[in-house]
Amino acid sequence: MGHQYLMFLVSKNPYFLKHTVSQHTQDPVIFNFSDKNSTKLFSEFPDDLLNKAENLPITANFHNWSLLTKDFLADGSPYKKFYRLLSTSLDAKGVSYVSNTEALNYPFFTAQFHPEVTEFTFSYNFTDHSEPAVEFANQLSLKFVGEAKKNSQRFASYDELVGRLVQKAGVDQLGVDSDGSFYDNYFFHVGNRTHSVYVS
Repeated sequence: MGHQYLMFLVSKNPYFLKHTVSQHTQDPVIFNFSDKNSTKLFSEFPDDLLNKAENLPITANFHNWSLLTKDFLADGSPYKKFYRLLSTSLDAKGVSYVSNTEALNYPFFTAQFHPEVTEFTFSYNFTDHSEPAVEFANQLSLKFVGEAKKNSQRFASYDELVGRLVQKAGVDQLGVDSDGSFYDNYFFHVGNRTHSVYVS
């Protein structure tokens, strides 16, 4: 949801997402650059890995709604004023949607797909756990962690850090879906209200 939320913050349009056939799919990406060194996100990726990402279906997608490439690139688009389009993907009907961006002036990166699924989720039958898929996801993880480490903000103590981990929220593991995927329900208490977040 981070990719979609960051796009919403720029557009302020709650109806910017369009339906795509991209739920439970493995897709390649189509890079929107000719020189990887012109990007912040992909500059350190091995060339052969970028080639595999374009030619093999190695990204795990779980979304029915996407920011279409044509909307990102449209005249007057708020997206291209804030983000650089790095890659797109095609849904099952050939509709092009945005799959990776990076902010022009901030250390923000977005991915429509879920790189963590390739490395850590083994309940989906279609998930590609091949070496190129895992390496691509791992390179993204290393980049995201490296950028996060540049932040000088710190918790006042280790105990405060541990107390803020999402795993410390009131988690009620509900079980396993019929497709074999695990799901959790996180409960967050804010003021006198409890908010529930379903994670599969």
